Amino acid sequence: MSWHYQLMKHTEPDDEVWYAVHKNYYYYSSDSYTVEPVSIKSEDKEDIKWMLEAMLKDIEKHGVKDYE
Repeated sequence: MSWHYQLMKHTEPDDEVWYAVHKNYYYYSSDSYTVEPVSIKSEDKEDIKWMLEAMLKDIEKHGVKDYE
């Protein structure tokens, strides 16, 4: 199993749009993502820096997907 951060576009029933970062997991030949967006928190500031850098890199690489 592998995963990456994925920027997701959420569209509400009233057509309000907002974006959030989720984890996108690959299981065998399919992929899925977390229901809730990821939070950026840690007891270590280096972990926070790693998460932010990884998110930016993954957003650039994988773009935006619609949340379904």
